Amino acid sequence: MDAVTIGGHLRAARHAEEGLSLPRLGREIGVSYGLLGQIERGEQTPDIGVLWLLCARLEALSSDDFIALVAHLDNQARLKIDLERLPEIVRGQLVAVLAKAL
Repeated sequence: MDAVTIGGHLRAARHAEEGLSLPRLGREIGVSYGLLGQIERGEQTPDIGVLWLLCARLEALSSDDFIALVAHLDNQARLKIDLERLPEIVRGQLVAVLAKAL
């Protein structure tokens, strides 16, 4: 799965929620909608923190989807995460899911 496929998967999950625009999603998870658009178009690969925020917010994606998507990130994207930027509850969920995957 490459950046285009990851982006398409995320776009499909966003479109499954009626009325969820890129600007609204960006506001809800604290990521610019410009970056989200680049991710959906396959122009940018999300880092693991952004990917977790997207999977946690998008109802069509589960923690198993997150693990499958992480497996296809390049090593640089896997290592880029700013845990301090994530809310405490999200940090705990992310650590638990990653521990399960390893």
